[in-house]
Amino acid sequence: MSIKCMTQLFASCFVFLLSSVATWYNGSSMLEGPISASLTGGLTKSSAVHHYSHIDYLLYTIKFHPQFPIMMMVSGIYLIVLLSIIGFKKRYGLISSCCLCITALLCYSSYKLSHTPTEGEHAMITSSLAAASLCLAVGLFYLLKRFYSQKEYI
Repeated sequence: MSIKCMTQLFASCFVFLLSSVATWYNGSSMLEGPISASLTGGLTKSSAVHHYSHIDYLLYTIKFHPQFPIMMMVSGIYLIVLLSIIGFKKRYGLISSCCLCITALLCYSSYKLSHTPTEGEHAMITSSLAAASLCLAVGLFYLLKRFYSQKEYI
């Protein structure tokens, strides 16, 4: 693996971990008041007064502070695409399939969030669709690269 690939891999892992910690920290502000906690509609119902799961922190942060979850999503997608490019090297069909699957998952998640009322979720939908269009472009690029690499030019 070249230094260029290792640098990109390290940078994307670092941004992903940093944004994950920041998302978790922003989600912990849900504990400050009952109004904030009631707006989230937490997934985990518990008998304890302030017992929320990490998913509840993530959902709260997506709804009200979407900057770090968007960074986490973009860096995670970049990490997956980079690992597929490194792992599949010259298998352009597999790289294209991976990118097209990511595109389908992003479009589905945008569809599931489309009925939500908060501005943070609308920002997440917009960034999800933008990332899906970029993954689609990368997938189509590698699909075309596959077809052109199979042709023989004489």
